[in-house]
Amino acid sequence: MKQSYPHYGKRTKELEANLLQQDREIFQRFLSYCAMRAGPKQLAKLRLYLLQFRDVVEKPLDKITKDEAIHYWGLVHRAPYEEHTKVAMRKTVKRFLKWYYRDMEMIESLTIPRHYVNKKKVNKAALIKPEELRLMLHSVQREFGTKL
Repeated sequence: MKQSYPHYGKRTKELEANLLQQDREIFQRFLSYCAMRAGPKQLAKLRLYLLQFRDVVEKPLDKITKDEAIHYWGLVHRAPYEEHTKVAMRKTVKRFLKWYYRDMEMIESLTIPRHYVNKKKVNKAALIKPEELRLMLHSVQREFGTKL
């Protein structure tokens, strides 16, 4: 297992070339399972995160232990990515482990932060609140001495 989480970018071809045949089959079955609810863009992300997981763990997908999953969780925590990306990585891996192993004991300690809001996207938390708008208008009026 790698000691730090590398910055991959979008090197999926290189990671996919290193897959064993049994991993390819597991990989395709999982993506087929996910395709029931996910669109093409989401499937591409799932594919990327699962390829990265396989590369970081450096073991076949059918031989992963609970300790390795926990170690991976720690590596993701220290990974050079934004928090919302780390959450997406964890969700993908947890979904895979739950789907493949069906072992609740394995994934019970793998927690994901609840109700994470990506502050870089436009959402309710990122919008200007009426009080903030009032304060901005007040400071502009004081600065320029005009009523708006």
